[in-house]
Amino acid sequence: MSRSCWSGRAILRTGDVACTVALQLAKARKLNPRTVAEQIVAHLRANPKSRDLIDDIAIAGPGFINLKISAAAQRHVVRAVLREQLRYGTTAAHVGERVLVEFVSANPTGRCIWATRARRRSAMRSPTC
Repeated sequence: MSRSCWSGRAILRTGDVACTVALQLAKARKLNPRTVAEQIVAHLRANPKSRDLIDDIAIAGPGFINLKISAAAQRHVVRAVLREQLRYGTTAAHVGERVLVEFVSANPTGRCIWATRARRRSAMRSPTC
């Protein structure tokens, strides 16, 4: 999938994260997006690992999946940020590779296009890219 499914905006009334993956999958497969969202939510609820990460999952509108991140998961991330400080979020996975970062919008929250020689182009919605 070439687009990010996560909305970084806090959605205080509906959850912490909104995910559009059901809409994207439904469009690609010509299915009802709400039905796809229901299947994704059922799998998330059945997965024991997601219970520690997600307090609530809800489907909104045509198939948006709204997630409320658990307090324990939030504390875990804060502890990791404090422990790793400036190293948090970094990786040595692609050291030595050349990367092209192209901002395709004057909007700072717009899409960020990234590419490496070995990988196909991908688009991510990230203001910090």
